[in-house]
Amino acid sequence: MGAKIFTGKYIAEVAKSNLIRVFVIENSTQVTGAFRSTHTFCQSLSSGFEFHLGVQEGCWSTHQIPNSTVHPFKFLEISRSFRTIFYLPKLLYNTIKLNRILARHSIKVVHVGDLYNMLGVMVKILNPGIKLIYHVRLCQSSYVSVLYKFWIGLIKKYADSIVGVSQTVVDEVGEDPKTGVIYDALPAHWLVSKAEPLSADPILLLYVANYVPGKGHQYALEVLQKLSAVGNRVHLKFVGGDLGKSRNRAYLRRLEARARTLGIDHQVQFAGPVDEIRQEMRQAHIILNFSESESFSMVCLEALACEKPIIATRCGGPQEIIRHQTNGWLVNNKDVGDMTQAVSLLVKDQEMRKRFSSNARLDFKDKFNLEVQADLLANIYLSE
Repeated sequence: MGAKIFTGKYIAEVAKSNLIRVFVIENSTQVTGAFRSTHTFCQSLSSGFEFHLGVQEGCWSTHQIPNSTVHPFKFLEISRSFRTIFYLPKLLYNTIKLNRILARHSIKVVHVGDLYNMLGVMVKILNPGIKLIYHVRLCQSSYVSVLYKFWIGLIKKYADSIVGVSQTVVDEVGEDPKTGVIYDALPAHWLVSKAEPLSADPILLLYVANYVPGKGHQYALEVLQKLSAVGNRVHLKFVGGDLGKSRNRAYLRRLEARARTLGIDHQVQFAGPVDEIRQEMRQAHIILNFSESESFSMVCLEALACEKPIIATRCGGPQEIIRHQTNGWLVNNKDVGDMTQAVSLLVKDQEMRKRFSSNARLDFKDKFNLEVQADLLANIYLSE
């Protein structure tokens, strides 16, 4: 993906002489890890690039980025709904619309937020001269296997650069000269100032994840029940949204019912999405993430930034963020026994929690520095 790394100073100099316009396609319908990452990178690079954002109609209205223009689209994803029959007509319509925008604003770079949006491939076919970048944020285990392989095949054929959000993703895509890793990152202000010590009774476990099957909420409930059964005073708070989908609302109802069945509903809070996740993390003792598959994990990264001990599953991306028993704890995927043992240990060992917190701050500043990661992306935008 090129050896030269352009610094923020270089980007500013380029901006003075020849502002490069980039069209970013991000069809998240609500605030997700991908949404936050795209927003952060665009903000970081806004002094050197003019961004045009192709977003799902009705989204991003309150997430403005300097030096950018928002273009609403009606994206349609392939699903089991009857609406899928309109996928190809909608894709063709959006292709024509995007082509007109690119021509009107003299945009030569198109950056697609994830592998399942074929709008970038369609535009490249009609305009071979544009630079096409695909950001891959999904593992094969999180998507329909046949479609995943088909989309990746098309992307590898037409994209000029492929960005994997982790080495786990790059390994699944298949490494080649135009594929590389750019980690999601957070701005420096995410690092918390030293907070007042938290009361150790009860211990608050925080679980940040949208209510989507596969995110592992049910394992946290089982862990809480086992800890409570042996006298631990522990509370569990879930924070997330249902993404406006009925199947996710049904999943949340099943979780609530499971908490009642386990007799721990008085110790569990099912909260909705929040705008300020840092405040939630600062009030918690331990962050949990028992997801069954993660290409990266913004939650793990945010826990590092908030200097909070994190326990997460070995499910892909978290293994590249968490150093086992150094800044956090890795547990076996879907293994409630292993999860329970780890949580129990950290609940009882305040000194270990402090050590993890201190190391988390150092790792965040070193490996997930936004300036470094944003410069890698700028390098792709600026390369010939």
